[in-house]
Amino acid sequence: MSIYKKGINDIKMAREIEYSMTNNCGIYMNQTVIGENTTPYHGLFIRQGENNKDEIYLSKVIEQVKIDGKVYNINDINTNEEKIGGVEYLEKSSRYPLPSMEYNINDLVKVEKKYVFDTDTNM
Repeated sequence: MSIYKKGINDIKMAREIEYSMTNNCGIYMNQTVIGENTTPYHGLFIRQGENNKDEIYLSKVIEQVKIDGKVYNINDINTNEEKIGGVEYLEKSSRYPLPSMEYNINDLVKVEKKYVFDTDTNM
């Protein structure tokens, strides 16, 4: 089931829709449906610690594809120093059967990214 599809859905609205995914063993992730981590409580690897305080072990990853020496960012990252864009390559975001995003980089290459939790090892 697509949550966002380029040319059909509004990217601004997709930036406001969030989801969480858990391994049912105490580890979860929380981000927008287009893969942005823009708030202090967003993260890719979060564990509930003592006193119900969440501990974010991995907040975000800068993902890039290099084609013929040129680097393309495939996700949007905002830091104190810079804003790295990449959402313009996002074609589709889905949540079933696994959260995934499909990117088309100038019709040169297509990239699909999926999120999977190992329910046995908290990885």
